[in-house]
Amino acid sequence: MTFTTTAYTQTFKRYSSENAENFAKRIYKEVGDLKYPIIETNKWDSSKLVIICFIGDNYTVLGYLLIPINDTIYKQVFIDSYSGNAATLGVEIKNVFFSNADKDKQNEIIVTTKHRSKSPRFADNLVEGFYYENHIYDNPNFYNPLDTLKQMTELSKKFSRGFEGRIYNKKTEKLVRKEKAEFKNEKNIRLKLKQMGY
Repeated sequence: MTFTTTAYTQTFKRYSSENAENFAKRIYKEVGDLKYPIIETNKWDSSKLVIICFIGDNYTVLGYLLIPINDTIYKQVFIDSYSGNAATLGVEIKNVFFSNADKDKQNEIIVTTKHRSKSPRFADNLVEGFYYENHIYDNPNFYNPLDTLKQMTELSKKFSRGFEGRIYNKKTEKLVRKEKAEFKNEKNIRLKLKQMGY
């Protein structure tokens, strides 16, 4: 499957008979399958029900916001592209939630991804477990929405690269150590953000 990750202005018409899930499935049917339950929320603006969806396969997932311009037309805003790398096998959207992560009153959107580990061919150890990453994005501007959400890069890094699993010696197959990811769930992330003053 080929994915296009370039963000550009695009609008879609939602039919009156469509719920949010059917709407997303129709307009993204060529991109892939839903990889996380559809979210329809007025969290950012009480007058606008925004649709949040994640589409793709087991190896690459694309995130989108669909922001209503009027009763039937929605503007697409690209959230991000999520995929595996040399140390992982594919990607899974584990959680999507809202929390304040800066000094304004609006909540940011946080996307937690889960990657199954893959030991490099010539590594000294065997790794069994998962990597967790958290991608934090600033809230959209509804009066002049950009084509792509702005990721809060430095903050995202602080909450990412958490590994949970076991590491074994490749030659002896003995357990070297166990590790636990600190920021793999919403509760711990919210608590840390609160401690940071948000």
